[in-house]
Amino acid sequence: VIIEDIGNKCVYQFPVGRWFALDEDDGKIQRDILVGGTEATGIVYNVAVVTGDIRGAGTNSKIHVILHGSKGLKNSGTIFLEGGEFERARTDLFNVEIASLLSPLSRVTIGHDNCGVSSGWYCEKVVVYCPFTGIEQTFPCGKWLDEDEGDGLIERELYEMVSLRQRRLKKNPWSLWIWTSDIKNAGTDATIFFQIYGDKGKSDEMKLDNNSDNFEAGQTDKFMIELPDLGTFYKLRIWHEKRNPFAGWHLDKVRGQ
Repeated sequence: VIIEDIGNKCVYQFPVGRWFALDEDDGKIQRDILVGGTEATGIVYNVAVVTGDIRGAGTNSKIHVILHGSKGLKNSGTIFLEGGEFERARTDLFNVEIASLLSPLSRVTIGHDNCGVSSGWYCEKVVVYCPFTGIEQTFPCGKWLDEDEGDGLIERELYEMVSLRQRRLKKNPWSLWIWTSDIKNAGTDATIFFQIYGDKGKSDEMKLDNNSDNFEAGQTDKFMIELPDLGTFYKLRIWHEKRNPFAGWHLDKVRGQ
């Protein structure tokens, strides 16, 4: 994207080179790009949406949430939860990236667009975990979001049940780039695993996966991971489990930021 400011005789360039697709790359269909091409790094929130275990609880509508900051002054804006099933007794998990730190949240707004067959929905609760603060919050609902049920609302304000708040080990978001060598047969169809060591400990074993066809010859793959404070890194371990004839892989380099 190029923007020309004619009045001030300035040109702003925003190189991107990323997919906007649910089934490619990291699955994002919206991106914040800084001048010069650096993608803004936000705060990741893990959002779990629980559909109730009652008859007709599921929905085909498009679900959205708004996360509100602790003082209620800042919020995430409307975030559409793409790719969820929202079926009876199911928990749908989403990783939501927001430019600002809102945790702990004061409330959550959840609703839907009331479109499609079986648009009504019974939401049991929403659970939000922010790895950056280590705070997990539960927002009970236990009501219909349905024009033909109860009070007819299709959007609700949910407030935390403070007694269920949990604190976990804080984690920070990292961008991880993996370069596969540009030589014949360098790519792999195997699942790649990653672990990093620091002078304060080691990370969990992580499976590197996104929505793209990863680890092809000459390709660079980007992943978003979350790491606790491990101190100064001194070693990483990266491996695959040889479970198919094309598991061999030639790795060029790894970079984290």
